[in-house]
Amino acid sequence: PVSFFAPPSPPSYTAFMDEVVQSPVTSAGTKHLTAFERTLAFAALTSVIGIWIVAAILTPDTRGIGTHEQLGLAPCRLVTFFGIPCAFCGMTTAFAHLAHGNPIDALLTQPAAVLVAILTVPIAAISAWSTFAGTIPRVLIGLTASPRTFLAGFFILVAAWIYKIISYV
Repeated sequence: PVSFFAPPSPPSYTAFMDEVVQSPVTSAGTKHLTAFERTLAFAALTSVIGIWIVAAILTPDTRGIGTHEQLGLAPCRLVTFFGIPCAFCGMTTAFAHLAHGNPIDALLTQPAAVLVAILTVPIAAISAWSTFAGTIPRVLIGLTASPRTFLAGFFILVAAWIYKIISYV
């Protein structure tokens, strides 16, 4: 039967999921990772480290947005055309404030960015563990993000966007 909510998976995704599912779980409850999974963990770890290095190099823009322009990126199109910030405006600026040791400025700039920054700590720790130990920490076996988690993240982002619009205008 055809389902409108679950389109058929491409073969590459199916093969990847088969590899993930077939990764052995030891009697101690630790899942051994394949070389591909360890590579993904390493990519996540280096991404988090890279984000923080870039944030430390950047100077937070005093406008509360636009710090990403120091990287040669274009200004936010929503601000340019409509005069209001997008939901992600201020993320780079907030990370730069955090990297420079200014958590209050970061929170005032973009509250959602502070939450994302906090989440980078366990992501880096789990990725490092998975990369170098070749296993997933036992407490994470079988743990998945529920739709409620994504919904909560969405509402946090919307609330932070509303705050950003009010504080920008």
